Amino acid sequence: MGQAISVTIGEHFFRKKGDLTEFIRALVDRYQIGDFLNAEDTKFCLTLFESHTDYPKKLAPGVARIQLLIQEEGSRGFQIHKTDGTSDNISWTDCVANRK
Repeated sequence: MGQAISVTIGEHFFRKKGDLTEFIRALVDRYQIGDFLNAEDTKFCLTLFESHTDYPKKLAPGVARIQLLIQEEGSRGFQIHKTDGTSDNISWTDCVANRK
């Protein structure tokens, strides 16, 4: 079995990526489909999203807010509403997998 990889996201420290995954699942579960994230959760997610394979393109030209929606594959995930009026889905699992 591999060695646990600790992860820090903003002010949050996780002893291993599995703890980060549990934290995000709990965050997602606090919201209903269609809800927008509060300021604290938005700040956390914006830092998390820096690990996305398409960052910073995914977040350009800026993020106005983040919404919880059902993704194409049927899972609960995030949609970024951008400052230019466009929106884009973003995979938090991609962010966790790429976090070092």
